[in-house]
Amino acid sequence: MSLTLENVSVHYGRKPVVKNITLEAQCGRVLALVGPNGSGKTSLIKAIAGLIPYGGRIVFAGKAGRPGPLGYMPQDQQGPLALSVVEVVLLGRWERLHMRVRAEDLDAVRGVLQRLGIEHLAGRDLGELSGGQRQLVYLAQALVSEPEVLLLDEPISALDINHQLEVLDLVAAMTRERQLCTVMVLHDLQATARYADDVALMCGGALFASGPPDDVLTTESMHRVFDVEMEILTTSAGRRVMLPFALA
Repeated sequence: MSLTLENVSVHYGRKPVVKNITLEAQCGRVLALVGPNGSGKTSLIKAIAGLIPYGGRIVFAGKAGRPGPLGYMPQDQQGPLALSVVEVVLLGRWERLHMRVRAEDLDAVRGVLQRLGIEHLAGRDLGELSGGQRQLVYLAQALVSEPEVLLLDEPISALDINHQLEVLDLVAAMTRERQLCTVMVLHDLQATARYADDVALMCGGALFASGPPDDVLTTESMHRVFDVEMEILTTSAGRRVMLPFALA
């Protein structure tokens, strides 16, 4: 499943928030959307999910229109707090349920909860959980649909560093195992450099640069987009580390 955006624009009233984005995401690869607050990342991912009107074309596997198997995890999660974790995750398979829950649906929920390490939360109500635990539950909801396209809006924002690494390891692994087309909004540039196969750097609603992380996340682009001076170091393990040290 490939995903192609052709001159995609989003307006809120007369205000343009996404401006003529042309971009491609490939199956088996993670595309990270990065950029300052207000650069249009969330609006773009909502347009891809078919949740808001947009101009231009969004094409899945050569065909316009949203595909059936699409998993979406929003930034602002506002589910019914009285539902149990199992019930919330089952909603990710709504299109498959046909008004009844089968054994295979429960097995799918159990499997994704196990993989995320939160099976012990299955019987608890959403309202009893911490923000980080809820974030993992909504990630499970996105994954249990067995999507071909996976859209994640800041999937690690409420997680501690241990769970951040666990989640991003899992997303990267599942993207490759299942040949998903994964697009996620990230603010953590270190995580982007480590886990993204491709990066789309946005600024003011427009696409500033796109390509491999090493080509996009440069000291020059950080200066121009984020207004910071940054040094790029290499660790003993050979990983790039981006160190902001001053405002531009």
